[in-house]
Amino acid sequence: MLGLIALLVLAALPAAVRAEILYFRNDSGGPVIVQGSCLVRGKLVNDRPNLVQPGDKVKINLQGDKLITIREAKAPNDLLHKETIRAGKADQYILITPDPKAKLKLDVTTAKEFAKGAK
Repeated sequence: MLGLIALLVLAALPAAVRAEILYFRNDSGGPVIVQGSCLVRGKLVNDRPNLVQPGDKVKINLQGDKLITIREAKAPNDLLHKETIRAGKADQYILITPDPKAKLKLDVTTAKEFAKGAK
């Protein structure tokens, strides 16, 4: 009986540790650099920067809360958007869209709408 319980705990462990994946689609009209960061043992760890052309998609798979930075591809020092996305259990589909007040904004959408491609 104890062996069965241990087996069930081990089988459930990967699901509990799994981090959701963030999928981004660039609907901004210009190329951008998308980069994720997260805390690992108290230190900020940066994921690799991803060049995302208009209409292209990229995924970021990090554990815990994620700091997402979006920069201008032609001028990487120009920060267009910065946002923290809280950790969750479900994958998220996010559109990078222009915003008249800020430079860009992130709009959460469904997997079906995300798959349709840029408008």
